[in-house]
Amino acid sequence: LGSLNLNGQIINGVWQKYTSIVGSTYKETYEFNEDNTFKFSPSGFDGLTRILSFGGTFFIEKDTIYFTIRYIEECDGGNIIRSSITTLNNSWEIMDCICKKKEIIENNIWPVPYKLSNNNNQKTLSIGTDIYYLIKE
Repeated sequence: LGSLNLNGQIINGVWQKYTSIVGSTYKETYEFNEDNTFKFSPSGFDGLTRILSFGGTFFIEKDTIYFTIRYIEECDGGNIIRSSITTLNNSWEIMDCICKKKEIIENNIWPVPYKLSNNNNQKTLSIGTDIYYLIKE
């Protein structure tokens, strides 16, 4: 089980939502590692999000991936400014915040439908209703 799907294919790597093309920053991403840990990061284009990332452990059974959240990285404090980079949120963003990592003690397991595909040499990973493209192995 672990980071292998039913066909023995490995999902390790960084997967980006919407596209395999990386711009000035990543869109929403999942990073899956050999030790069955993962990290989820919201889009870098959203300058107002206070959640920088969260992660934990995962395992796969059949067509379901199971997530257990172990930590969250959050932006604490900071100032709201007009951004010259992001166009989301009417170009507002948080700057000069302090990143704080908090451990999560709860052992909730979150099952999500999952499917790994390889079409025209482009690996995609469906998690729930969203499609992610492999951008880094």
